[in-house]
Amino acid sequence: FGDAGSLTVPNPIAHTFPVRELTARGSWSITNGLIDVPAFKLTLDRPSVEGGVTARKTGDAFDIDGFVSGAGFAFDDVAKYWPASVAGNPRAWITKHVLSGAVGNLETKFSTRWSPSAGFDLGAVNGTIDGNDLVIDYLPPLPKVVKGATKATFDQHKFNFTILGGEAAGLVVRSGHIVISDLDKVDQWTDIDLRIVGPLKSALTTLDSEPFRFARAVGLSPGAATGDTSTRLKLRFIAERRLKFDEIKVSADSVIKGAGLKGIAFGLDLADSELELAIDGAGMDVK
Repeated sequence: FGDAGSLTVPNPIAHTFPVRELTARGSWSITNGLIDVPAFKLTLDRPSVEGGVTARKTGDAFDIDGFVSGAGFAFDDVAKYWPASVAGNPRAWITKHVLSGAVGNLETKFSTRWSPSAGFDLGAVNGTIDGNDLVIDYLPPLPKVVKGATKATFDQHKFNFTILGGEAAGLVVRSGHIVISDLDKVDQWTDIDLRIVGPLKSALTTLDSEPFRFARAVGLSPGAATGDTSTRLKLRFIAERRLKFDEIKVSADSVIKGAGLKGIAFGLDLADSELELAIDGAGMDVK
């Protein structure tokens, strides 16, 4: 194919892949209606993938089973390698919200059926993706997770990012999960569960971001806050929709040490205290 080569796969895939080289070995049995490609290697413009695929003819359809592994992908290039016609819902979320980063390793297995009349019917798919140095814009305009390290698992129903570390607006993301579920349904749900540590000022600034505005709702000034906090932040909302505040289920529980807050109650200031802060859709409580 060469350095500027490409391979166009017609409907129902309907996608052009940047391809430099393709090698494969296999067999085709007309008697048994079996196409067996136990090994192939596909060199794209930068990354490469390896795998195997078997297709068995059943009536006018083909039952297809395969596996693919690869490395060297960049998340901001996902749209080049992932056809919009294949698992479109998780593809849409990833291409919109995972802004950059590298794929350390990708492995997937799949089973599907294809016929001229019905096209593809995805039976099952599952796999893992290791990601490094990711930028995840999980709920704009909240601060992005940057320098993220993840291990993602997926199947035809759910995509689960396990966050192994990262940063967000002056805070350290110790661990967490971002789960997109109901991929096989009309509406997909996003569940976010993050464990975050860092300065109280940064935590309150995050919680005072649109669409929440929790701090200013109770008269707190994030800019004047001092101390350190450990927070568990949980969000749940329908993916790929312009959301209003009351459409987002939110909870946050924080333990704050060395807290300094101005005007916390009746115009009084708080200095060098240990507090527990709880937030939900009804408001914020400080103990």
